[in-house]
Amino acid sequence: MRADIKSFLVAVCVSLLVGCGPSLEDAKKLGFESVDEMKSLQAQGFKNKSEYGESEAKKLGFSNFDEMKKAISQGFKNGNELAEAGKKAKDLGFDSVDEMIELNSKGFKTKYEFKISEEKRIEAERIAENQRRDRAEIASFGDKCSGGLNSDVWSFAFNKGRISNAQLIIGTTITFLNSSGFELNEKDLLGQKNKLIMAGIGSFQGNDIPACVEKIELKFTNRSRGERKTECFIQAYQDDAEFQMLRGISVFGCDEMDVKIKQWVDSKNIRKLTQYEREF
Repeated sequence: MRADIKSFLVAVCVSLLVGCGPSLEDAKKLGFESVDEMKSLQAQGFKNKSEYGESEAKKLGFSNFDEMKKAISQGFKNGNELAEAGKKAKDLGFDSVDEMIELNSKGFKTKYEFKISEEKRIEAERIAENQRRDRAEIASFGDKCSGGLNSDVWSFAFNKGRISNAQLIIGTTITFLNSSGFELNEKDLLGQKNKLIMAGIGSFQGNDIPACVEKIELKFTNRSRGERKTECFIQAYQDDAEFQMLRGISVFGCDEMDVKIKQWVDSKNIRKLTQYEREF
């Protein structure tokens, strides 16, 4: 036989032998990572990687291969360690080892601690939601407070001696003058600051109406002494828009606010009085 023909036949035979061997694709179909791993484990009698895994799991005391993979990923070396963890989880009130690991990672040593935390969280969310609804409800009433000065504020100021008489000065300009020489002239009156500071829900003849607490600041001037000072009043009232009436009016100084507001709330059965600021 010619040498070149002989070499060709040998090459063909070698390629056929190599082509008949297992491929990586074949190995992966059986769960192996490589051809070498497949050959090694099949030589030990395992047809596929799953059979090998089940065998290893049994050796380490696990129920099956999947349990072993999960347990090892959680740090357990064998089935005995996993079983001990299961007992511990039960003693601490957890439903499973998985739950114990998850909640331990969040700082809860027992299931009871987690339950208490959840109850507090739910209660806090409930309170927050109620407060949000109350704020929205109060805002709807507070936006209806009309604001502004009324005769009760002037009566209070006169009765307290903060303004003692009224004089007509130059044309139509009215100046209120108190006994200490401080006056409230038209310019200062127009520059007054009124601000709603609290709002709630009042009632009149069975109907809910806005309950309003307003802070009023009036600037007084003593021209002879070259001084200015601010008098602060609180005006609490229920704003009955339907009949264009301010009902249950109470006026007092800012220095009496805490006590007087409570008395007003109690006497008028005001509900949900809350801080609520709005400039007039």
